[in-house]
Amino acid sequence: MVAVVGVVSLLTLAGCTDAPEEPLPIPTSSKTAEPTPTPEYTPGIDPEADVAAAIKTYEAYIAAENGLVVSDRSTWDPYLDLLVGEMRDGTLARLTAMAEDGTSLSGETRILSTSLFGQDAQRVVLDVCLDIGDTDIVGKDGLSLVSAGRDPISAMRVRVVPGDDTSSWNVDYIIFRDDGPTC
Repeated sequence: MVAVVGVVSLLTLAGCTDAPEEPLPIPTSSKTAEPTPTPEYTPGIDPEADVAAAIKTYEAYIAAENGLVVSDRSTWDPYLDLLVGEMRDGTLARLTAMAEDGTSLSGETRILSTSLFGQDAQRVVLDVCLDIGDTDIVGKDGLSLVSAGRDPISAMRVRVVPGDDTSSWNVDYIIFRDDGPTC
C-alpha cells in the first residue's frame, strides 16, 4: 500500500503527460492474474499457531546452543539469528569474551517440557524445564566454571516475539523462574 501511495504521489508531483495517440492495447490472454501468495504463517493471527511457532523457535534455539563452539565463530550465527534486542547484544558480548578468554562449552541441554505462561499478538511466554546436567563451561585452564552444587534441572521463562521478516519468531529474553510448573 505504501508503494502504491508513493508511486501515485510521484506521478501527481511529476505532472500530467499528453494522452497517447493510440489507445493502449487490450490484453488478448484470458488468463487471470495469479493472486499474490500469502505466507504460510503470520504471527499474531492464530494463537495456537503462535504457541507452536514459539515452541519450535525455542527448540531451534536450544539446538543451535548445543551446536555452539565458542572458538568457532561460524557456529555463532545460527544461534544469534534466533535472538533479538538486548538478548542478542548481551549474548554476542558474552560469546566474544568467552572466545577471548579461551572458555569452552561442553555437553547438551535437553528440553524436558514447555508450557504456555501467557501470550498476546506480540509475544508468547513459555515456562520451560531444561536438563542441563550434562553441560559444562570450562575455562582455559581446563577447570569447570560451573558450581559443583548446580541443580541439573533448570526452570526458565522464555519470551518469544515476532521476527522482522513477519513469518518467524525470535527469543527476546530468558530468565530463571521460581513459579509456574514444577520441573
